[in-house]
This record gives sequence, structure tokens and C-alpha cells, in this order.
Amino acid sequence: MGRPPLTEDQVHSRVEAYCKRYDVPVGPEGLPPFPTGKRETRQHREWLTVYRALQRFRQRATAEAPPPADEGSSVPLCPICAHPLEPALSVPYARRGRSARPVPLHPKCADLVRLAESLGPNAVAALGPFLWPKRR
Repeated sequence: MGRPPLTEDQVHSRVEAYCKRYDVPVGPEGLPPFPTGKRETRQHREWLTVYRALQRFRQRATAEAPPPADEGSSVPLCPICAHPLEPALSVPYARRGRSARPVPLHPKCADLVRLAESLGPNAVAALGPFLWPKRR
């Protein structure tokens, strides 16, 4: 049996309780700042709990939300690049460990997903800063 989903109010109350307990502000994305220099402490473990609750809530919210549609358009959007996806030009992609129903993707997006799966999550996480470094 899975974990019961948290409501938005429950997640925000957990974040507020953490912030009050450790006298820290809520960050711009609704998450308290990471407790730098306090790894493996009670505060670090509580921060991870708050972080995971917020992440689960956001993932569930985006999974349940219908994909955004263009005004007056019935063409679905690709879940990878968010561009319109013509059914005749799409390829079915079966996700690992997910539902048996394949997801339609652009051919190049399907290639990207295959490559990302083969390289793993660390390579995917490093790709953004590599391609688009912050300018100083």
C-alpha cells in the first residue's frame, strides 16, 4: 500500500513548522534553505523529510494536471519538449517500470529519453549546467 497523498496545506504546515523550529526563512520556491554544514544532524534529516514531501506533492500535482493545450488546438503536446505532437509523426515509447501503455513522443525526444536512460540520473542532472552555465 502506498503512502497517502498530502494536501497542499499539510505540506505548507510542515515547511512552516521546520522554518519556525530552526528559525530560517522559506525560500523563493517554498523550500527552506539547505542546512549547509549540518549533514547527518537532526536538522538535516528533518530538512530531507520536508524536501521529499514537497517533491512528492509537486510530482503528484503535475501528474494529475492535464497537459497544457494551445488555445483552440486539439493537438497534444510532447511531454519532453512541450511542442505540439502530430500523431502521424509520433513514435510510441514504453517507459521502464511504468504503466504498460506507451507514451507518444517526437522521434528525437524518444532518442533523447533512450540516451538519458542509458546514462543515468547523474548524467541528466549534470547536462543542464553543462549546456547552460550561469553567467557571472
